[in-house]
Amino acid sequence: MPLRLMRGAYSLRLHLVLFGTAVLIPVAVLAGLLLARSAALERTQLESRLIQVAEELAGEIDRDIARDFTILHTLAAMPSLANEDWPAFYDQAKAALQGKAYIVLIDASLRQLVNTYVPFGSQPALTGDPETAHRMIASKQPDVSNVFISLVTKKPVFNVNIPILRDGQVRYILHLGQFTDDIVRILEQQRLGSEWTSVILDRNGAVVARSRDHDRFVGKTYPRFAPGSHIASRALIKDTNAAGHQVLRAVVRAKLSEWFVTAAIPLRLAEAPLSRNLWQWVATAAFAFVATLGLAWMFSRAMERPMRAASGGGRGARSRRTGTCHALVPQRSQRHFERARAREQRTHRSPGAAGPAAQ
Repeated sequence: MPLRLMRGAYSLRLHLVLFGTAVLIPVAVLAGLLLARSAALERTQLESRLIQVAEELAGEIDRDIARDFTILHTLAAMPSLANEDWPAFYDQAKAALQGKAYIVLIDASLRQLVNTYVPFGSQPALTGDPETAHRMIASKQPDVSNVFISLVTKKPVFNVNIPILRDGQVRYILHLGQFTDDIVRILEQQRLGSEWTSVILDRNGAVVARSRDHDRFVGKTYPRFAPGSHIASRALIKDTNAAGHQVLRAVVRAKLSEWFVTAAIPLRLAEAPLSRNLWQWVATAAFAFVATLGLAWMFSRAMERPMRAASGGGRGARSRRTGTCHALVPQRSQRHFERARAREQRTHRSPGAAGPAAQ
């Protein structure tokens, strides 16, 4: 192929590639924006779902604690407590609970008077939760304790508590002690996916209940939720869980207990829509660019054939016209030579003819 034609073919191919690229770029940008928007919508829906789950858990825990307060107020109204008949109160309280929890009654000096978890009279001398007792003596309000190790059960427990006032002062504090396993059952009722983890944390950030590996983590503190961390009552945060994994966590503060109720999923799962759409966009853009190159090559070849044929036909016509001109030149010269020869012959015959006439 002549060099000029090759250059023309490559130039045509380049122009087709540039044209295809110019069309492809805005389409690719638009597709990228649509995919990013789709990923953002998926992320928003997931975040809303996290908050919803945390709020539902907080509401369920508040309702459970409200029922405990009702039980405590019922027991506080018993005549045996007003009469300080502790053996009778012990029997009535234990019968009312039917073994589902246990009652502890302490006075303002934090001395245990009744503990239904052990036989009457064998209770520890003092409460195992002085922090809550001091807080209630100061506030004179119902309270829910943080998680702590019970003196009698030797296991992590929490107390739901009401004060009993005499002359405007706290005379007794009535505790309803519960195992943390009772809260785990509430978490299990949510039936979330295997990637989800629900955690209940007390005011100090210690684990009250966890939907996964509860026995392993109960009582351990999440540093992010330690006192003074200023976590909002409703928030969505990136956090590190107790296992050291990055998670996206929804946090809701329960109203009655002031516990942190959280629902979390792995951060990689939360960011999966954006990563997936990004890879889809890259793959689609790369395929479209390769297809543009291929189509440009095919069309340039298809257009090159008629251009080559047109270029070859022009050269043949010019050659034929040149050959004709060269053929005409000898023919004209031959005729000119013959005419010149004829004139010369006539010139030689003219003197001979005139001589005899003169004689």
